[in-house]
Amino acid sequence: MNMARETGNQAKSSLPMWPGGLLRSSTLVVLWAVVTSTLLIIWLFSLLTKEMSRLIEVQRIDALRQIVTLARYTIEPVIKDVKAKKITPKAGGMEARTILHRMLYQDESGANYVFMVGYDGTALAFPYQPEQELKSIMDLQDSSGIYITPLLLNIATNQPNGGVARYFYPMPGKTNIGEKMTFVMGIPELECFIATGMYVKNYQMQQAALLGKARFWSLILILLAVVPVGGSLLHAVVKNRQLQHEIIERQNAEAAARFNERRLQVLFNAAIDVAIVVSDGPPGKTIIRDFSPGAERLFGYRKEEIIDQPEAILFHEQDAQKLASLDAALTGDAAASRIDAKIRAKDGKELYSQLSSCWTPQLPGHEKAIMRVFVDVTERKLAEQALKQSETWWRTALDNLPFEVWTLDATGRYEIQNRLAMDRVGNRIGKSYQDTCLPENQEAHWEENHRQALSGETIRRETTCEYKGETRHVFEILTPIQEDATIRGVLGVSMDITEQRRAEAERTRLEDRLRQSQKLEAIGTLAGGIAHDFNNLLAAILSGAELAKYSVFNQPETTENLNRVLAAANRARELVRQILAFNRQTRVERTVISIQPVLEEGLKFLRATLPATIDIVTHIPDTAPPILGDPTQIHQILMNLCTNAAQAMHGNPGRLEVSLDTIFTDNSLLKQLPEMEAGRYVKLTIQDTGCGMSDTTKKRLFEPFFTTKKPGEGSGLGLSVVHGIVKSHKGFIAVKSETGVGTRFDIYFPAEKTPPPVSHGLANHTIQGGGQHILLVDDENAVLTLVEKVLKRLGYRVTANAKPLEALEQFRAAPQSFDLLLTDLTMPGMTGIELVKAVLSVRPELPIILSSGFTGAGTGARDSVSLECHYEVVNKPATMQELSVAVNKALTRSTSIETKNRLTAPV
Repeated sequence: MNMARETGNQAKSSLPMWPGGLLRSSTLVVLWAVVTSTLLIIWLFSLLTKEMSRLIEVQRIDALRQIVTLARYTIEPVIKDVKAKKITPKAGGMEARTILHRMLYQDESGANYVFMVGYDGTALAFPYQPEQELKSIMDLQDSSGIYITPLLLNIATNQPNGGVARYFYPMPGKTNIGEKMTFVMGIPELECFIATGMYVKNYQMQQAALLGKARFWSLILILLAVVPVGGSLLHAVVKNRQLQHEIIERQNAEAAARFNERRLQVLFNAAIDVAIVVSDGPPGKTIIRDFSPGAERLFGYRKEEIIDQPEAILFHEQDAQKLASLDAALTGDAAASRIDAKIRAKDGKELYSQLSSCWTPQLPGHEKAIMRVFVDVTERKLAEQALKQSETWWRTALDNLPFEVWTLDATGRYEIQNRLAMDRVGNRIGKSYQDTCLPENQEAHWEENHRQALSGETIRRETTCEYKGETRHVFEILTPIQEDATIRGVLGVSMDITEQRRAEAERTRLEDRLRQSQKLEAIGTLAGGIAHDFNNLLAAILSGAELAKYSVFNQPETTENLNRVLAAANRARELVRQILAFNRQTRVERTVISIQPVLEEGLKFLRATLPATIDIVTHIPDTAPPILGDPTQIHQILMNLCTNAAQAMHGNPGRLEVSLDTIFTDNSLLKQLPEMEAGRYVKLTIQDTGCGMSDTTKKRLFEPFFTTKKPGEGSGLGLSVVHGIVKSHKGFIAVKSETGVGTRFDIYFPAEKTPPPVSHGLANHTIQGGGQHILLVDDENAVLTLVEKVLKRLGYRVTANAKPLEALEQFRAAPQSFDLLLTDLTMPGMTGIELVKAVLSVRPELPIILSSGFTGAGTGARDSVSLECHYEVVNKPATMQELSVAVNKALTRSTSIETKNRLTAPV
């Protein structure tokens, strides 16, 4: 550079000067000189412009080539593994993809990257468009319709050293399209190519700036052309050339510096090991100047929060002197030997690493810059520590095992005993089992078992031994110990199973109770399955008989026959409910009730029906607390148990006692009924002086259909129903019976603190309608027809449909014409719940009634389905009275809600 300036000065001093007199006297000469100088300058500027444009573009292409070459150098180890067939090209491509994700660099336009595409057109690495990765981009086009990926692929496969492609592509973060210049290099070993590019507009802006500077100097030269032209013109030419050389040299120097910086940054970021750069700071301290991505992952700090922080925060205190010694050992470009150092992550976790240091290019304003490279050896260090502690650990574990463990060598001598084995049989290490005191008749067994274990068998046996004067049951396992396929001894394990044997009797008793519960559940499932169809049949019979009864009210004989049919249908309905009750299949709305009035009412009925030879004694105080229950089911418990008690007396004089008490649980009761929770209970006791029961009968007492009575005297459902009702009330039942003495049932109901509410009862007569329009849906045609007739007789207009989908279309055609929806729950094609939801989506305020042949299913819908509406439930088979009450209740509720909405609506 200095030499160029000296040459320029010498050339300037040697230029001939134009005679001043001639210049002042001849205007023509001056004009000629000015024009000639101007044309010459314009010509020189044109040449300079073309040359500068060419040089800048060549420089940019070379920079792109160097970046792609550096990227290929970075993934060279992967390429070598593929060539050596250590990994497949596909696996190599995925490893190279991971490395290239970290190769980010900075140019004049901002952050840039190297991308990678497979020969099949799959985008492997697109750091700034990750959504495109692992997808085909073969159809990617530029704004002129050129397919970009085939263009790049053609260059990669036909130009081994790479080449340049040009295309138009949207600029990042902008809507306009720009011309892009991309350097592509194929990597056939990985069946892919890598590339990076830049927008032409970015370097054209720099080119324009340089050309503007040249235009400025050219204008100055043109203005100075009026002075003595010869020397000035030559001086301008020399200055332009000098300026051209300076610009090119400066650009080359800047490009080389930027490339070196980018290369260093790419290598720093792509380093497999963790690396940081530090430089001098306050006296005795070094400051962190750079932080690689690997260091971010290891230490947990982000780069921006750790830069310019003291290096000491990364190390354990005791390693400070090691670092000082390591830095002092640095000479020239060599790296000091590695040292082991304990480092500290951001979260306080201490890690182990091997650390080495080397000089890096000097940082501006600092005397030194050092790069430290870390290798995380935490796992190795921890493994070494674990290996040192393993013997202590396994010995501690062995001594704390709840069973005896020992080993014997091939000769039968003890090698190892854990603490429990020593406590029970003493220290036998070094002794042979033949030298120990074995119980009589076991020595031969020990000899045979040891021989079998040494032959490769695993021996499992159960035996007994005396320990502290008590016979203990022991289970032993003898298994061979192998080393390098050679059996060198026997491992023995001895477990005390005395408590397990003692628990077997209790477990057998619990299994009997479980089988009993499973029988009840299985029959309950069967009963629930047939309830729907059976109740549909009863619904048809009940509704048909009621309609027929209203039609023949002037024919007493026919009316009497229909009354018998209705009575039989009602008994059948109650029978189904009893079948379902023993396994709690029915859903009953329970309330807080006083049990005393229910018992007193039932006992009045019993006094009138039981033989006079039976003396009924009661003790029912008014002080008993309320319970959460259903009066009808409590009444059913009383009737079933008292009827059974009367039958157990076989017409002989006897005594039937019914008493009610309030108790608090104690240990004896909780032991008798393990499932019971501690607390206050209301105890109902029913005791008789009948024939009693045998143990065999008591085991099957609550099985459905089990009875000791003669055919025709009982169905065997009574006690099953009682058991189901008690369980559904979260209560417990205990039975004491002795043959020839009598039987006692104790039933425990959880006591409630809340007093019972005042009951207002239900209507006991049918309620006529006022012509409201009801949409009736039921897949059973017989039920559908009869319920339609019942509703019409009650004074309602009815649209009936056996197909829920067709009914939904009818409703959608005229939603405002209907006043209520009455639908079955279980139907093919669309369930009742689905139909209700579809109807409510059109008219949310429409009253709803749910009906099902499975007793309690409608009420159970409240637990399993959330319907944002008020709805009534009618269980099949329903009487005309029950149906009229449900319809009236639903319509009345709807009317009150509409009235409330009108009153609260804003005026």
